[in-house]
Amino acid sequence: MTICAISTAHSGAIGVIRTSGPKAIEITDKIFRSINGKPLAERKTYTQSFGHIVNEKSEIIDEVLVSIFRAPHSYTGENSTEISCHGSEYILREVLHLLIANGCRLAEPGEFTKRAFLNGKMDLTSAESVMNIISAQGEQAEKIALGVLEGRLFKEIKKINDKLVYDMALLSAWVDYPYEEIEDLSDNNLKEHIKESRESLQKLINDFDKGQIILEGVDTAIVGCPNVGKSTLMNLISGTEKSIVTEIAGTTRDTIEEVVNVRGVPLVVVDTAGIRETEDVVESIGVDRAVKRLQNAELVLAVFDGSRELNDADRKLIDLCKDKKAIGIIAISDKIKSSEIKKRRDFRNVFTVTIDP
Repeated sequence: MTICAISTAHSGAIGVIRTSGPKAIEITDKIFRSINGKPLAERKTYTQSFGHIVNEKSEIIDEVLVSIFRAPHSYTGENSTEISCHGSEYILREVLHLLIANGCRLAEPGEFTKRAFLNGKMDLTSAESVMNIISAQGEQAEKIALGVLEGRLFKEIKKINDKLVYDMALLSAWVDYPYEEIEDLSDNNLKEHIKESRESLQKLINDFDKGQIILEGVDTAIVGCPNVGKSTLMNLISGTEKSIVTEIAGTTRDTIEEVVNVRGVPLVVVDTAGIRETEDVVESIGVDRAVKRLQNAELVLAVFDGSRELNDADRKLIDLCKDKKAIGIIAISDKIKSSEIKKRRDFRNVFTVTIDP
């Protein structure tokens, strides 16, 4: 079945619609009129044609460029076309409707890449990296995803696999021909190869964990008692007025999320409701959510009001942060000192920040 889909973001000056399948060129030919009258079926791969997209009444929809990719020399390994037209949503929608009316099916999410994988144009790790490139939220994330797309991970895995397959072949040969001298077959060699393979796999696993942090971001929760400056800190970190800031305690009643980039590493920062005992039903739901976000977060920014001494709510917060990767942040340093929290050994890192709660 031939599929089609819009391949570019909305609101751009240029929009691209891609088709792929056995009848991709034939179907595109039905709605395209070249300026020189030469049909797409007569054109070679990697060529472009200038002309118009027309409807069933031969009315011109738009002026376009059509690129031809013949199997197997295409992204999917199938016959494929790319229609570059103006980026109007109306035009893109009309062209898409014409393709569907003439025999195309709307592609499912990721179906072009799926076909590329099934047709042997890329390995599974490369196929998965395509979405990572699309969703990359920082330079390091883009580099990691691009490296996977270029086959670096596949090559490392293949190197390990080839070594193990070679050893298995030697063992099989030894079983079949026990009295023959088998090259490189010895206990020491086998043990050394297995050790090297285990170390290489462990390194890939460790690098995977680091890569996931860069690709997906660090789940970061801003927590603290009501009105200590959490929302102000959220706005400072995000660079926008994301959270409402007032002098009224309990203004934030639900979680507010924003992705920020810190030196190439994305942080998924969540501003939470102030943690305290309350009889307000709505606020108590927000407090419960705040506690859950704290418990599930990979990084906690615990905010304390520096204009007063630690109270029971602060101490409860400190207890909740135990066994978590947490940073203590003291807003408006006055009576309370960073050394007081450090003395308790509750936080490895404590910072004093001048923010107005």
